[in-house]
Amino acid sequence: PLLLFSLLQEKLKPEYLEQLPGKLKLFSQFLGVQKWFAGEKLTYVDFLVYDILDQHRTFAPKCLDQLKNLKDFLDRFEVSLALTPL
Repeated sequence: PLLLFSLLQEKLKPEYLEQLPGKLKLFSQFLGVQKWFAGEKLTYVDFLVYDILDQHRTFAPKCLDQLKNLKDFLDRFEVSLALTPL
């Protein structure tokens, strides 16, 4: 089953990568110049979006190169977590 999943994933990857810029652009447009996705403060929504964007950044490392506000969001999120006591 895992091998089948890997083969299917590789087959679908080019089409997914072709559609990815348009999908990421929607996130970028929604965020705009805001600091966070759901308002002025960090919320659970930002954790969800961070996870999605981070997975895409791992899957396609250059996918955010043209979307500065999303790259800034990821940086800001990571700094916020580093400053937050556990």
